Amino acid sequence: ARLRSLLSLDDSPGKIALSFAVGLFITISPFYGFHTLLGILSFTLFRLNKVSVMTGAILNMPWISPGIYFPCYYVGAKIWKLVPALDRYELFTWLQFKTFFSSWFTFQTLFEPANFMKLFIPTLIGSTLIGFVISVCSYYILKHWISKRRMGKRSRIKAEEIPIQQHSSAC
Repeated sequence: ARLRSLLSLDDSPGKIALSFAVGLFITISPFYGFHTLLGILSFTLFRLNKVSVMTGAILNMPWISPGIYFPCYYVGAKIWKLVPALDRYELFTWLQFKTFFSSWFTFQTLFEPANFMKLFIPTLIGSTLIGFVISVCSYYILKHWISKRRMGKRSRIKAEEIPIQQHSSAC
């Protein structure tokens, strides 16, 4: 329903799609709790469509966050291990990572400096890469979808405007 509301926006398909892609990139970022603020900053600074940015930015709900952040951490940890300068920091094992999110007590330890480096930075790296790929793909898909839907709507409107010719039979 929210994506369908993007069709009625008074902007070009490219601008709507770009705005949504920026919002989607924000929703994948690990700055959970700041997505709305980042969305507002984005559409203000870059003159993007605010409805489209915010539609993308608020897609990350608590019940889907693990499905977003687990892959981001995994990809970020793989990249992390490729950089020799970062090798001195030990990352969480997969079991530690899952246990970390299993209770509020362990989750609160995220803000301890040692855990911050083990968890947040790899997640930031992974979410940047995954967010970029997903945002670029969504841009092209949404732009095509909006353009196609608007063309179809214009065709229907033009068809309705053409008067039906009445044939008079001459006797």
